[in-house]
Amino acid sequence: MLHVPDKRTALAEAYRVLKKGGRLAFTDWIEHRRLDASDSESMWRGIAAQTIQSFDSYDRMLRDIGFRIVSRKDLTAEWGRILEQRFAMYRKLREETIALGTPSGDEEFYRSYARLVALVQARTLGGGRFAAEK
Repeated sequence: MLHVPDKRTALAEAYRVLKKGGRLAFTDWIEHRRLDASDSESMWRGIAAQTIQSFDSYDRMLRDIGFRIVSRKDLTAEWGRILEQRFAMYRKLREETIALGTPSGDEEFYRSYARLVALVQARTLGGGRFAAEK
């Protein structure tokens, strides 16, 4: 859902096509605290984050559309560990490509990814898993 610009429309379409009793489950990045303008811009430039919701805004959106929320889970701690490991891997691979004299990737991506890791570790951003029923 991170790259979906109009989450409400996408969720409403999911509701429309589900049968009564059908379930929707998804994960997305969650804003625990509002991002400042600089971080919002960095997340857009580096990882193409469209709009980031909070747990409460997703709950309201799903209910307004007509869904019954079955569950929601905060995945921030788990995603934080995965992001940290993945970023260490990216940095190692980048060092290897630089040593070989080959292109080492987009600088903006690396800056944004480093900031993403820091924001998740600070619990400004995180992850959420949602399940809802029509």
